[in-house]
Amino acid sequence: MPASTAFDVPTSLPRTSDLRPALRRLARAALRYAEAKGSTWRDQVKGVAEPAGATDRAVVEGLDAWVADGNPATAALRGAWVGADGKNKAAIVAVLLLAAVLAPLLLHLILLGLRVTSLALKARASTGLHHCV
Repeated sequence: MPASTAFDVPTSLPRTSDLRPALRRLARAALRYAEAKGSTWRDQVKGVAEPAGATDRAVVEGLDAWVADGNPATAALRGAWVGADGKNKAAIVAVLLLAAVLAPLLLHLILLGLRVTSLALKARASTGLHHCV
């Protein structure tokens, strides 16, 4: 039996780069999930039941805003934040702080890469090696 590498494609995966079938399956799964949760969400929108967690609260707030001609995206984010527990809120804050701290470093690395590339191209052009591949 030949050795397996990290680049071997499992036999269960299609050998095409077309993502449409996978996206259709994902959409069908999301629709089945929404249909299963539909009655619960309807009760929560009507005010009969209290949203259980961050996902439920985000859906209910987004639907409320959509019906009221508001912005469902911001309402869903606000609802998810309100419905999240302390651990999730701490994780979100930590990720945002980490992104804010690392953003300048990433920018500097990108600029450094562009500078090195420009210097390499300039050196290559000055030595006449641009015709060799």
